[in-house]
Amino acid sequence: MLFYDLTNILSNSKRLLLAERGYNPDWEQTGQIKVALAFSTTTHLPVALDVFYGSLKEVKILNYFKEHYKGTDLGFIMDRGFNSYELLLELKQAGIHYIVPLMKNSQFLPPSIELESVFKYGKRVIACSKVNCGEVWFFVFV
Repeated sequence: MLFYDLTNILSNSKRLLLAERGYNPDWEQTGQIKVALAFSTTTHLPVALDVFYGSLKEVKILNYFKEHYKGTDLGFIMDRGFNSYELLLELKQAGIHYIVPLMKNSQFLPPSIELESVFKYGKRVIACSKVNCGEVWFFVFV
């Protein structure tokens, strides 16, 4: 199985032609490139590395990986800025694994979730639960 992750590299270089302004979590106004890495879950070694223009949306990069690595058992790790529920439905229908944080009002969450336990993180008490909805697991933290 291959797992995929995407990161941004910021650069002010005039010679780095792939560096363009694009979305990143800190909203920096410098140029950036996007680097996608796929690694094997058995050997834990990188098996694919691709570089993209900084202005390219993550959904397009995910679709590129899906098309480029057909027939491979893929998994995707997404951050909280990811918001394409249509792509998540496509991934589910294709049997592709993914880890993604969902918004509290997500259509994917069950209508009610009973919180099962609590733990302390720093000075905060966090309530949590693990819910199995068929082939999908939800881990809820409040």
